[in-house]
Amino acid sequence: MKRKQNGFADLYQWAEQQDDYWLEGVKIEFTEQMLAQMDALSISRKDLAQRLGVSPAYITKILRGSTNFTLKSMVGIARALNCELHPHLQRKDGRDIGIGFNSANRHPGATASYLPDQRPQVTVCEPNVKPPEQTRTASVHDVRQG
Repeated sequence: MKRKQNGFADLYQWAEQQDDYWLEGVKIEFTEQMLAQMDALSISRKDLAQRLGVSPAYITKILRGSTNFTLKSMVGIARALNCELHPHLQRKDGRDIGIGFNSANRHPGATASYLPDQRPQVTVCEPNVKPPEQTRTASVHDVRQG
């Protein structure tokens, strides 16, 4: 796809229209969260590889951004790091879709929660830590029953 560029702004605008641009952003965000959690839990690449049943070289490949993730692999990594994976859609204006979700309602001890019109904060997941009390919004379970 050759295209005449009139400067960096045009190139950036064109890149934002490509799926690969957004895919790389997701990979970077996920691997940054992996590294933060590994650091918080003092888990080495070798330790994480053992938890996942893969080679340390594969962990390096993941952290370098040289592999495509599947939801299954992302869930496996999250669980190996004592976390949960919660992909979500977000409007282009930065607001989340208006479905409230609080994983603590489903899983005692979970630390992630998503509320309408708020971006989730990245917090380090720690095992057996009770989340702070929060105003309860409808959970996915409530929506299905309601």
